[in-house]
Amino acid sequence: MTSMKTTRQFDRGVLPVSHFGLDWPDFFAKYPLPDVFSETVFLWDRGRLQDLQNERFKEILKLGWSNAYYRELWSSAGVQPDHVQSLGDIARLPTYNTDDIKTNQDAFPPFGSITGVSPSDFGKQPMKVQTSGGTTGKPRPTLFGQLEWEMNALSSARGLYIQGARPGDVAQIPATCSLANLGWGIYKACHDYLGVMPLTTGSGVVTPTRRQIEMAFDFGTNIG
Repeated sequence: MTSMKTTRQFDRGVLPVSHFGLDWPDFFAKYPLPDVFSETVFLWDRGRLQDLQNERFKEILKLGWSNAYYRELWSSAGVQPDHVQSLGDIARLPTYNTDDIKTNQDAFPPFGSITGVSPSDFGKQPMKVQTSGGTTGKPRPTLFGQLEWEMNALSSARGLYIQGARPGDVAQIPATCSLANLGWGIYKACHDYLGVMPLTTGSGVVTPTRRQIEMAFDFGTNIG
């Protein structure tokens, strides 16, 4: 008996569903998956890597000049677009620190103009808010669009793969999936990109040390 496959048609609607938010073939061609990356870009010679870094740097510069915060920061330092043409010119760009970010977010709450995104943009694409750890004061929020959220996971997945993570492994993640980014980054890396089972045990009072150890034995943790 032969089974016949049929293609079901569906209406994508108008909601900002994450599945449709990226051109996935183009995304993975530009940013290779962990196993592909480990056999290609990870092994490139210095010259080839510098060419790629320079290409990406120029893309970021273009994006920076379209952002009001960076445009003001750079222009105030006397920098014009034609002054920075490659990574070799990066020292011409003025630096900033966490205090500058806090000042900007106080002036344009809650996310600051540095993100280039305002609440009026919410709902146009999937977005997620994460924060710093808050170890030196009030946690600073960071907005992730879909591209940034995927890169957050993909870069983590590459590191885990190169260190030996493989499909079928069980990764215990003793970091609570809260507004801080660590737990989420590792979870999504394992779940979306590696075929690794993420065991999101959390930390502290969520899952105390004795229970962490019990769960590690119960679920067969081999990555932690």
